[in-house]
Amino acid sequence: MTPYKRFQRPGVKEGFSTMDDPLYINVSLDMSSLASIDDLNSEYSLVLTMDLEWYDERLHFDCSDEDIPVVLSMEPGQHSRIWTPKLGVPGVKEPGSAEFNSQTVIAFKLGTNGYIFIRSRLQLKLFCQLYFENYPFDSQKCSVKLEVRGLPDENVWLRWRELDAFRNAERFHMSGFYLIGYELLNDSVQVLDLFEDDRVSRVIVTLHMQREWHHFILDVFLPSGLFVMMSWLSFWLEISAAPARVTLGVTTMLTLVTNSMSTREKLPKVKYIHSLDIWITFCTFIVFASLIEFAIVSYLYRSDKN
Repeated sequence: MTPYKRFQRPGVKEGFSTMDDPLYINVSLDMSSLASIDDLNSEYSLVLTMDLEWYDERLHFDCSDEDIPVVLSMEPGQHSRIWTPKLGVPGVKEPGSAEFNSQTVIAFKLGTNGYIFIRSRLQLKLFCQLYFENYPFDSQKCSVKLEVRGLPDENVWLRWRELDAFRNAERFHMSGFYLIGYELLNDSVQVLDLFEDDRVSRVIVTLHMQREWHHFILDVFLPSGLFVMMSWLSFWLEISAAPARVTLGVTTMLTLVTNSMSTREKLPKVKYIHSLDIWITFCTFIVFASLIEFAIVSYLYRSDKN
């Protein structure tokens, strides 16, 4: 019996470092966990469950006892005794968070035909390029990428499982956003740590998310609208009541500016204008126009009086 070499991938013949067909690893994700997006740092955090399935013919064994199931449930820590792929997550801010270890693997199954199933739970913090032109009515696209490290795609190929590759999408919730769709893609990419012609296999899920904007009505739009209407109260005051009109206009202006600054602090500094900036600028202009109106009316009133 040939001894099992756990550092050698399945399908490699003795004396050879390559094989005719790549080892196919089926991937599926469970995205039912809570996640959140940090607009200021352009990053998002999520907890997901990843399932990997492949076949290792070296682990094939015959079973004549009918009481023993075809697929055996093993202790999660036993996965370290067999070959497992080394995966990486591009864009992750905590390297090594996608590796298999005793803390991440929660299920391990072995079939009599060499079938291997590993389920792991991953906590990831990833970078996501966010665009705020339509903020707070914007939609964003963030991707989760898994790729094989150290082996080219001609040896190991990641692919999405045909059925239930992306599970519980209807229950997936991200704080401040809701999922409107997703895309699954099998791809390969050139990396710098391999030879020039080598590419590694990668699977990508792109999440299409819409921002929940309803709370902005109470937080931003309604208060700023009330500030504008409050500035109109000065139109009903006597022209001679200059202190009251100036105090009302300046107080409204300062309150509106303070409210807009607190809203901007939650967003990164970008070179373009947000949709929210247009609304805040419009409200500020209306309040400022009420002050200009008082100055013009007061000047004309004094001129006529003189």
